[in-house]
Amino acid sequence: MIRSRLAVWVVTAGAAALLTGQGENSWGATDIPPSIVSSPEAEKSRDVIRAFIREQVAALMGDDAAARAAARDALTGKAASAQASVSFLDIYLTELAPELIRALRDPKLPTRLNAAIVASRAGSTTIDRQGRLAPVVEVALADNQLPVLIWSMKAAAQQLPVVLGQGA
Repeated sequence: MIRSRLAVWVVTAGAAALLTGQGENSWGATDIPPSIVSSPEAEKSRDVIRAFIREQVAALMGDDAAARAAARDALTGKAASAQASVSFLDIYLTELAPELIRALRDPKLPTRLNAAIVASRAGSTTIDRQGRLAPVVEVALADNQLPVLIWSMKAAAQQLPVVLGQGA
């Protein structure tokens, strides 16, 4: 009896998630297909990449702590994907930078902190070889809250070799 009720509940919850569009992943966001992440011609999918980033940054700026954490992990996960092509990373980081700057200008500390964490993790020299997130780091370093500054310093440490290598 208990098993059958549990099974009905699980099936009902799953159907509700699918009907509300939340069956794609745990926070209801769209995702970037692996074929785009590994594509040598990611420019053709710039709109999909931009939509994903904007949706995740909107969640990063929201009030739900679980959604913020999921968005932060989704944003950093795409940048750190082992399958990510150079073309994808170029487009992804180019589109990510202005959205992170927007998040860093938000008055809420959790938003700014998560944006700085994303900048640090996605700004790794193995990922951001062109210094696309350097402007994000500059904005983050101007924050007056210690947690944001700590993550900003981590991001700056990742960007410094790239920026110095460019002669900037």
